[in-house]
Amino acid sequence: MFTKINTLYHYFIGFFSISVTIVLMYLFPSKHRTFRHKWAKFQTNMLGAKITVSGTVDTSAKLFLINHRSMLDIIALEAVMPGDPCWVAKQEISDIPWFGRINDVPKMISIDREDKTGLVKLLKESKERIEEGRVVMIFPEGTRAKGDKLLKFKAGAKMVAEKHGLKVQPVVVHGTDKVLDTQAHSINPGNVRISFLESFTPERGSDWLDTTRETMQEEYTRLASL
Repeated sequence: MFTKINTLYHYFIGFFSISVTIVLMYLFPSKHRTFRHKWAKFQTNMLGAKITVSGTVDTSAKLFLINHRSMLDIIALEAVMPGDPCWVAKQEISDIPWFGRINDVPKMISIDREDKTGLVKLLKESKERIEEGRVVMIFPEGTRAKGDKLLKFKAGAKMVAEKHGLKVQPVVVHGTDKVLDTQAHSINPGNVRISFLESFTPERGSDWLDTTRETMQEEYTRLASL
């Protein structure tokens, strides 16, 4: 385990690198994905995250469902995903002075969970981003899970997929909360496993979201046993 001084050093470097990335995205907005990708690779290397990827990204899928364990989930996937992912994030991140611009400049989708119009905003902006050639990345649990069980999936992901007729690919992430535990403020270099599961086009009105959660839970349990 890193010492407290090492952890503070890594936090400082992390925040500094975010600031540099934000400035570069403001100066060269058309290249924001390039800067995000390089930043993500730098961060994962700095944190000592050894990423192993299984499965293949389906480039025809437009909506990716990911289990949520740590802030490192986003960083790790930014490092390995092709194209220009658009993340659905809580509004609180964009509200952070200065650092929240990491979401605003590349036009991520920020949702206020207390606002009843949040779902309307999600449906509208997800359609816009897809029309711009991007893919939508969403955490259907809605918040970070603890322990070995995935949380119940919220209906937003189901509504986005069915409303826009999107092909869906589930993604299971394991180990990010052990490498970067923001609650305990600890950094522990180690393995991060990312598994891209089989993609599918949901059948409207079916219980596909619950079935997907069960499939992702099985994969998470498998990854935990490796």
